[in-house]
Amino acid sequence: MNKRHFTLTSIVMLMVIPLAIICLTSCQQAEIYLTIENGSGSPGSENNLVEITIDNPANTVKGIQADICDQGNYLQGVGCEAVGNASGFTCAFNELSDGCFRIIFLSISGDVIPEGEGPVINISYNVSEGAPDSRCIALTARNVEVSDEERNPVPATVKQGSFCF
Repeated sequence: MNKRHFTLTSIVMLMVIPLAIICLTSCQQAEIYLTIENGSGSPGSENNLVEITIDNPANTVKGIQADICDQGNYLQGVGCEAVGNASGFTCAFNELSDGCFRIIFLSISGDVIPEGEGPVINISYNVSEGAPDSRCIALTARNVEVSDEERNPVPATVKQGSFCF
């Protein structure tokens, strides 16, 4: 009886382990990629656009929150707008004391951004008079949170952009 139990346990384990490995590789949520595109504007200029694009190959997206930071704090965020497949979304924003620009992007009506790629957010920046002419600075993101249609967190990778004066 003991030998039979060991054999039955071994067979079950041989079946369960491959299924667990398959699920670990295919049952995980796919990562979402956000790209901060490049922008430009002269010192003292207003309403210069920087586009954020999404590549979500296997998830729908219900919301995005991120702090977009500019190196040197020469940019002041003054607005954001939902575009493309996210045109029905709401984009709220706040310029933070450290110079980063927080965006909170969601659908109040319950819409989602479908799987696919393309532009989703346009950010408007005013450029400081003291910005260095003929120089580019990095645009980076921190505190990035992306959620799916059930409001579960989804891993996201952000590609930084640049802004040239």
